[in-house]
Amino acid sequence: MFRKLVGADERLVVFRKGKLHRIEGPGEALTVPVLEQATLVSLRPVRQEIALAEAQADGGFVSAKAVMEWAVLQPEKACLQMAIAPLGPALTELAIAAYRAVAPGFKVGQLDDPTERTLLGRAVKKAANETALEWGVDVRAVEITALETVTSPVRKVDWASVPSEEKTDVCNVLLRETGTNIIEVIRVLRRLTGWDLAEARSQVELVPVVVLKRVRRPEAEEMERALEAVGARVELL
Repeated sequence: MFRKLVGADERLVVFRKGKLHRIEGPGEALTVPVLEQATLVSLRPVRQEIALAEAQADGGFVSAKAVMEWAVLQPEKACLQMAIAPLGPALTELAIAAYRAVAPGFKVGQLDDPTERTLLGRAVKKAANETALEWGVDVRAVEITALETVTSPVRKVDWASVPSEEKTDVCNVLLRETGTNIIEVIRVLRRLTGWDLAEARSQVELVPVVVLKRVRRPEAEEMERALEAVGARVELL
């Protein structure tokens, strides 16, 4: 017999012939070598920092950093998930997916308000728990610690509504060359136009290409500066 001392905040999940047999702990646990396989699962709360990738919100894009707190509720379920991937990285990916799902429900211009950030964290927590609880894990809290927003995409102008004397202030944006940093060019296009990844990528593949038509010059110049900052070459027509 193999003896194992299991702590008060631990559980030993014992499998026999590939099936859950019993859960031991706290205290001394005995297992049968070869016949039984055991995994020690911690029940201690875990706090981990996560970087929430850029997501589209209402009126622009938002990226954030957060602290997520989670703990195992059901060791037997958590043990099965651990056999697929470590809980920490798996929960990070889950939180990122939850964040991207809930971000469109928040207005970019309101996320400077601490209350809105708190609500965003709660929404991420709720969405993440829809899957985490199936893994035997409870996401207890998601606290947004830093947040960066980018305001609305560039808007096309209704040409018919523009007075004739102002039409000289409207132009097209020609992406002449992407440079070597194509990924960043795609990110800028998505951020400033609201395109999804596939649409932005398809435009880049057509270079040289007019990426925006009939936009006001200040907005066109904004896009020109943003694209040139990542190595692209742009002309305003």
